[in-house]
Amino acid sequence: MLVCSMENKQNIVFDTEFIQYRLDLADGRRVPVTELISIGMINDDGQEYYAVSSEFNLKAAQENRWVRENVLDKLPPEDTWISLRDMKPQIFDFVGKKPTKFNYYCIEEDMVMLRQIMTPTSVTGFPDEWDINGLNIQQEFERIGTPDGVKPIRPENIHNALEDARWAKEFLENIRNHPDSTYQAPTR
Repeated sequence: MLVCSMENKQNIVFDTEFIQYRLDLADGRRVPVTELISIGMINDDGQEYYAVSSEFNLKAAQENRWVRENVLDKLPPEDTWISLRDMKPQIFDFVGKKPTKFNYYCIEEDMVMLRQIMTPTSVTGFPDEWDINGLNIQQEFERIGTPDGVKPIRPENIHNALEDARWAKEFLENIRNHPDSTYQAPTR
């Protein structure tokens, strides 16, 4: 049995919203692109971080019906959006240099997006104290047998990265507290 020990590590539960599209190159090729729209994070103490990227292809997002209807209308005003370059130090400040485990709900692109933010200027982009393998909360839920009452009701404001991170944090806490869980909460 695998025990996911979090001793002496803080948890960061996070969610992202992103756009996927195909970019037409001058030579006729079409390449797939995935770009961050927003990220929401919440730590064990309930502190939160939320940012919207100013670098995603807004035209492609507006042309994608699902993204337009489910994500764009939930974003704050465009003049509050920031570059990935500015987002990176804010995330460093939010997380700190503490040993940290990153947790996300189901979509592995969330880890890809976090890496996209943190690595544009270096090979790793992450401090050694950060465990960037990520815990997939849905997989942990399935590992304990998908018991009733553990998965919370989704918020009304679904597909807002911060609201989804809050929901995922509650989900992770419910998993931690379930009698079949071997997941150990961090100690400080």
